Amino acid sequence: MNTGVILIFVILAACMSIGVPIGVCLGVATAVTMALTTNLNLLTIAQSCFGGLDSFPLMAIPFFILVGNLMKYGGISRRLLDFSASIVGSIRGGLGMVTILSSMFFAAMTCKTWQCMAEIQSYSTSVSQYYKGDKLNPENAV
Repeated sequence: MNTGVILIFVILAACMSIGVPIGVCLGVATAVTMALTTNLNLLTIAQSCFGGLDSFPLMAIPFFILVGNLMKYGGISRRLLDFSASIVGSIRGGLGMVTILSSMFFAAMTCKTWQCMAEIQSYSTSVSQYYKGDKLNPENAV
């Protein structure tokens, strides 16, 4: 086995055994192993790590989740689910149709499918409990 591989696992195990968070353990183990086993400058290592994080799709994911949570706590999600339930809620299998129709409305409003998926997934876990009353009967869901 390569000494770099052994070194990275030893440092990773040592960091985790003293209670350092896993993200910090991975960063420290990688940086120390690269500094000791390669001829690269530490500044070059830091620049390459930052260059990997500097991409728009990677930065967009947390912002989509943020906007989804803002819509959830702002009440737009509840109103949109109520509207969708008023359209297809009384049909057999209406709970699934309400989720799909809400997803269509979110995608049409935001023009972003990722944002729509993040919002619906963060909210759809409580949809069946919310509509368990007289508005929608979950037993009719397919």
